[in-house]
Amino acid sequence: MVLTRPTELSWDAADIIEFLEITDITILGSEAAVSVGVEATVRGLDTRPTVRRVAGSDRYRTAEAIAKYAFVNPLAAKNFIGVATGLNFPDALAGGVAAGKRGGILVLTAPEVLSQNWDSYLPNAYGGIKPGIQVYGGSNVVSDNLMKKLEGLLL
Repeated sequence: MVLTRPTELSWDAADIIEFLEITDITILGSEAAVSVGVEATVRGLDTRPTVRRVAGSDRYRTAEAIAKYAFVNPLAAKNFIGVATGLNFPDALAGGVAAGKRGGILVLTAPEVLSQNWDSYLPNAYGGIKPGIQVYGGSNVVSDNLMKKLEGLLL
């Protein structure tokens, strides 16, 4: 994972992509998160990478799009779900890395209410498989009631 500013690819990021000879890049997030200009800069690097973007209409839909992408391109298994608030960047960033390390996806949510996209997507995606679930942050950022609802969706 290479982090970038929304409107500028740092020299360090460009150098690591070229040094590692990365030729396949997936941009995660909308054009507001990673601009078209940054995407063009990435496409123009010496490695001439294939670039695709995975995004949704908001951060919650983007997390769902990333989960779908990860399942289709077998980058994730259905044995683990990480959960973080979509309102706190550090929890989501660390949670995404931790969930990925365990081979799972990251569900972004509001503190008290699971967004509707997850309500419909998770039961269909998991089809009776009960994954391990880990919350990144305390019950003040992901409530116990929300966790009970999530667990109920996956039974």
